[in-house]
Amino acid sequence: MADFSSSPADIEVDLREHWGSGGVFDVELPASQALSGWSIEIIFAGEIVDIWNARVASQSGDRYVLEPETYNNDIAAGAEVE
Repeated sequence: MADFSSSPADIEVDLREHWGSGGVFDVELPASQALSGWSIEIIFAGEIVDIWNARVASQSGDRYVLEPETYNNDIAAGAEVE
């Protein structure tokens, strides 16, 4: 398993839709090497109500930890989760 905890990973975040009280963000996690059991920590001042292709593992204030669903726990080298 790759360990990005001590080095930054290339994660792209794009706001696809915004409707005042919410929106849709696309977060891409490209894998240059195979990953298993990944997680992403983000700071978001809003509330995450619905999420696809990940789950909220924990939340404290505006700090969220996102983890994979069972179907995308493993990411092959060169693949990405969107």
